[in-house]
Amino acid sequence: MRLNGMSEYFSSGWNCLELTGYGSVTLNTIWYAGDLPWRNIVTCISVMILICTTMVHLRGFSAYSPIITTFLQIVGDMKAFFSIVLLLWIGGTLAFKALMPDRAEFQGSMALWSVWQMVLGDVMSSSLKYQEQEYWKSGDMSLALATATTGKVLSGCFVLVVVVILMNQLIALMGDSYDRVQENYVVQARISRARVIVDMMDLYVEPSDELVFARWIHVLRPAGAHSRNGKDGWQGRLKAVKKAVQVAQQKLEEKLTEEMQVHFHALEANLGYKMDALLLKMQGNVT
Repeated sequence: MRLNGMSEYFSSGWNCLELTGYGSVTLNTIWYAGDLPWRNIVTCISVMILICTTMVHLRGFSAYSPIITTFLQIVGDMKAFFSIVLLLWIGGTLAFKALMPDRAEFQGSMALWSVWQMVLGDVMSSSLKYQEQEYWKSGDMSLALATATTGKVLSGCFVLVVVVILMNQLIALMGDSYDRVQENYVVQARISRARVIVDMMDLYVEPSDELVFARWIHVLRPAGAHSRNGKDGWQGRLKAVKKAVQVAQQKLEEKLTEEMQVHFHALEANLGYKMDALLLKMQGNVT
């Protein structure tokens, strides 16, 4: 913070997490010292934040950094997935509130919790059954039965889409993210350790230390390696395999073509030699 300023410091999510962890401990201490209400809730949240803060330092160890990097990569790749789930969650809540407005399960904020149970795989068959009071209120038996049937069908379709289709898509997405990190396992470990070292240097090393803060730094890396965007970026396992197969096929075709041309020229020369000998022999027999 003292070297790069406040904006640069808070641009790092790790720094924000660490500062939040220290702040939560301070807030929890003040809460208990002041004998304020809801201390159990404040302590619960403070402990969870503090435990998550340990990842800030664990990412510097080679055994943990790829795991933490994989976790963050999966969370980053799941943004679009969470958007779809949120859209279905809100849409399902509004649909069931319109279908069964008198049910306690779909009134107020309770509707969000009920539909969230469907997102987790519960069809809530007991909450969607036909109820006699609905018949007495509407006076139409067929409407009450149709409402209950529609609710069951909608719940089944909702669970099918979210649990079966979207969850399988999530598994494939997580596997793709895992492979992306594992492809550069050693590199990810070294990058995480380097970032922790830089944070420690910011805290404990004086800016005037020219041995640490040298004017120039030289980095050697393979040309085109570790690209993350553009044409050479990661495009998934299937595309990576297809690309590798295409490159291997192209090299094999070039090698086979070259060998065939060599054999063809040798065969052509041998055939020409034999044809010349045969013509000379035929001319000798004629004379």
